[in-house]
Amino acid sequence: MKKIDNNIKYVMDASAIIAVANQEPHIPELPQMFLSSIITTINLAEALIVIIKKLNLNIDNIWDELRNFVPNHYPINDELTYAIVKMAPYTNQFGLSLGDKCCLGLAQKLKLPVYTGDRIWKKLETQLNIEVNLIR
Repeated sequence: MKKIDNNIKYVMDASAIIAVANQEPHIPELPQMFLSSIITTINLAEALIVIIKKLNLNIDNIWDELRNFVPNHYPINDELTYAIVKMAPYTNQFGLSLGDKCCLGLAQKLKLPVYTGDRIWKKLETQLNIEVNLIR
């Protein structure tokens, strides 16, 4: 099991990174929250793919800067995979992507609030026992 830094207070969805990188509307404190946040490696890849395409960047020139946006990364392991699959009966009805499920699974596993731009997640708070915060 991966040891989590005690300073980590939030789980970030790819949409949070994308919003800041693209200068989209978001809550003012979001950029500072990244330092106390964690993101799954799947959500990190999702965010990087969108940012690189939208801003027409070369991955080799921007890799370190973008991956350090949220400096704490959580790999998808067997324990998290199990949690993601276990919550599928709740998440499938809303058409969530695998990345969405990974993010929610990590928030549930670590018992941390999650930040996202996806409003539909609010409907899952009670079933998954997760605090969902919207970034805009």
